[in-house]
Amino acid sequence: MSLILALFVISGSESNKKVFALNDSITNKSNNAFLSTKCSNNSSNTFNNTNNIISNVLPPKILMAYNGKEYDTGNLFGSKFRGGIPFSQLQIPQEKITSHLPNNTVTITNGSCLGFIVQNDPLHTPSSISVDAYNEQGHALKVLSLIENSKRIFFNIDLNEGKYIFLVVATWLPASQKVTGYVEYVFVVDVKSNR
Repeated sequence: MSLILALFVISGSESNKKVFALNDSITNKSNNAFLSTKCSNNSSNTFNNTNNIISNVLPPKILMAYNGKEYDTGNLFGSKFRGGIPFSQLQIPQEKITSHLPNNTVTITNGSCLGFIVQNDPLHTPSSISVDAYNEQGHALKVLSLIENSKRIFFNIDLNEGKYIFLVVATWLPASQKVTGYVEYVFVVDVKSNR
């Protein structure tokens, strides 16, 4: 599963502020300007969190960020956290990706910038976040993006038109954390052509 891809990283620290950056031309609200931008994971721009309530409850929440808005449309697919054990001892259950699909679908434009943000995280910054694409039948297609030591991940969509399942996995590894664990969320998106 994609969770294995996220195991090759080490943790760092980051402020609790949820941030993301896009090319400055993104401030132009026309779709064409938005489509021509490149995504960035640096912290030069702030994505204002509309939910000011922070709860230190596991598992952390993962939200989708698209076109200047947060979408709480993902379903929790799995999570497990334990103190003082190696990641391999978490005994991750094997489930079909299609078993926990959300009812809501977000329509996104191919070539546009899409992001995911880990919220309400009582732990330190995740060691990694990965985003994998699956077709509607649950067959893995490709890894869309992977980042180390961050609470957010942003990338440009490069997929054919159609519906996809995105599996977003954040991991915390024992080498740099007091707790070992992971959280997985599943999102459904409908990719449209940028023409």
